[in-house]
Amino acid sequence: MHSSLGAVGFPRWTRMGTEQACRAGFGLWPDTQVRLLRLGAGLRFVNRVHEQAVGLAGPLALAMGMHMDHYSHVWKDADALADKLRVFDAAAGRQSMHRLNEEYPAVDCALLALLEQRCGIADCLVLPPDVLR
Repeated sequence: MHSSLGAVGFPRWTRMGTEQACRAGFGLWPDTQVRLLRLGAGLRFVNRVHEQAVGLAGPLALAMGMHMDHYSHVWKDADALADKLRVFDAAAGRQSMHRLNEEYPAVDCALLALLEQRCGIADCLVLPPDVLR
């Protein structure tokens, strides 16, 4: 990781129904997941569920040419997913916060792959530190 960066996020492809279909729209793509973080005195995490890193030691870079695959909606049945979402709700201290929703549009993951190929594997979009508030 470049020494001036505070963190790197990766687009997450959420596979739905089949491994060839990705959920898109409504903020689901790029569903950026921050995974590489530089340790610093101000770094902390907020929220018990869907935690967010605050106090990064530099700007956030989005690695546009590398994605993470999320297969739980392909590999788990509806009951197992519903159980997982109930655990998330309990941890967040809320009810019905998480639910399975069929109205999110799906696109062929090949379309996202074409967009990713337009970015080189080392291409990043660097955002200023105050973007993650």
